[in-house]
Amino acid sequence: MLVKTNISNNYIEFLKFDDESMIIKDIYIDYEYPKLFFLVVKLAVEQLQEKKINKIYQWVSKYDWENILKNTKWKLHKEEEDYLIVCDTNEFLDCILESLDIKV
Repeated sequence: MLVKTNISNNYIEFLKFDDESMIIKDIYIDYEYPKLFFLVVKLAVEQLQEKKINKIYQWVSKYDWENILKNTKWKLHKEEEDYLIVCDTNEFLDCILESLDIKV
């Protein structure tokens, strides 16, 4: 299963991880239209919730985990050369905002 949501050049693409989870395959923020990216995330969350997807996974570097994501709502799922992190689908927008250090 592939879910891709895009507006302008902003997009986020997911692949099936398991029956109730997806993993981020690719993500792009068009810095000319960053507000549209957050709309993309909101629409993606709605699509995933309709498909009964409860968790979103993402591979990140050790540096990103240690210096950016560790103190957010993301949770460490697996530690290898890179780190597999996870969040609840309904918290995904908050996790993205936190990781970009955006306060709302």
